[in-house]
Amino acid sequence: MCEFISWVEKEGEIYFLTGKQVYDSPKGKALQEWSQNIEDDKVGHGAIRFYYDLEGGINRECIDFSNPTNFPTKIALAIKAGDMRDMGIAPQLLTQQALAEYNRVEKQALAEYKMVEKQVWAEYQRVAQQALAEYKRVVQQASAEYKRVRHQAWAEYERVEQAAWAEYQRVTQPAWAEYNWVAQSAFWDLFVISSNRNPLWS
Repeated sequence: MCEFISWVEKEGEIYFLTGKQVYDSPKGKALQEWSQNIEDDKVGHGAIRFYYDLEGGINRECIDFSNPTNFPTKIALAIKAGDMRDMGIAPQLLTQQALAEYNRVEKQALAEYKMVEKQVWAEYQRVAQQALAEYKRVVQQASAEYKRVRHQAWAEYERVEQAAWAEYQRVTQPAWAEYNWVAQSAFWDLFVISSNRNPLWS
């Protein structure tokens, strides 16, 4: 995963994304759809390349917000202007007093999230367990029905197969007997004539 802030340098230009670009532009809406199916995020190099239809260049990133000089001027100015809203959080940008206020608000928001998440997780577990129990019930019924139907089908097969075999034998046995009678008769009728015999049997 790419870090906040990421950018691409190409031919002396700096390419990066702001919150307005990602969330308030037609290309940003396309980027959001694209990023749902790609293992990338909305602040990474892949997202930057998608947004600008950019190929090539050098991937850069920096997480050290202690000094604006750590970033290209364009990005430092965008940070100062608040253009990176919704793109990431960098506590180093705040004074100690502001950071304490941020931590208070963030902690409260996280506690509220956890409360909601806990309730929703419990409901999810309840529904998932019911669904699994229903699945197992259906599978058991289907298995019992399968066995019942399979036994019935096999019994029917055996009944039909045995009847067919009996009919086969009923028809073929007399025909085989007729064949044997004709073959035996033809052979021995010929054999009794001495000129038809193997000279050793004359």
